Amino acid sequence: MSTTSLNTDIRLPVASLGALRRALADAVGADAAAAALQKAGYAAGDAVFEHLAGLTGDANVADLPLTEYFRQLGHIFHQLGWGELRHEPVHAGVGALDTTDWFESHTVSAAKRPSCFFTTGLLANLLGRTAGADVAVLQTECKSKGDDRCRFLFGSREALSDPSGMIAQPFTAVLRRRGKRPPFAEIERVIQEHDVAEIVVGLPLQSDGEESDWTRETRAFGDKLAVRAGLPLHYQDERMTSARAERAVRAIGLPRSERERKGRIDAAAAALILQAFLDMRPRP
Repeated sequence: MSTTSLNTDIRLPVASLGALRRALADAVGADAAAAALQKAGYAAGDAVFEHLAGLTGDANVADLPLTEYFRQLGHIFHQLGWGELRHEPVHAGVGALDTTDWFESHTVSAAKRPSCFFTTGLLANLLGRTAGADVAVLQTECKSKGDDRCRFLFGSREALSDPSGMIAQPFTAVLRRRGKRPPFAEIERVIQEHDVAEIVVGLPLQSDGEESDWTRETRAFGDKLAVRAGLPLHYQDERMTSARAERAVRAIGLPRSERERKGRIDAAAAALILQAFLDMRPRP
């Protein structure tokens, strides 16, 4: 696809998009207008993808190195006069595209929420076709509502349910059988399947904060797991966590036989340990 064809297919003057937004909002309401603009953007994503594929020659778009992919994509948007996009990884499974001069943010002022609806639809299609899977796009910052930039987060729907990566959720417990070695292989499988970026291990300190033989055994386990997985390792004080987890599980109101199952309590305790660790981190 030539540059001329690209411009013909998806060139969209800012003034025209602003007028279209206002006309839709007047005709069908703000929410329906937003949905319509997202659908229009999604359709426009096909033209951007085809042009990107043309730039790569014989190479598959999905096989491009990440830096080259976003460099080419940024060039296309610059060529269209839409602004400069910069890619930044946020955490495992979530990336961000940032811009301080994005065209769509100029079509509305004093917005109460991020308003680049056309762009979110376009990126969802474009990134989804590249990945060969559904990709969700969530705008978290927008110049139109006074932010310093427009920021578009992208990833799976599950990953974007907590884009900040600051909320711990219970996961199925991986149990160690009595008298057996730690299930390193099973834990590593979970790490790979869920794109884990860091490891947090609960540290069983004594009530006075001193370490015990069990503490030292836990450290040996954590150190070995981190080496095997090749990931950063953090230790978090877990004193009183199991008791808090048991109270939380009981509060759900399940029958005693269910609520006191060790796996359910262990999963809740692990989530509490992780949340305590995340709460100590600065918010993004």
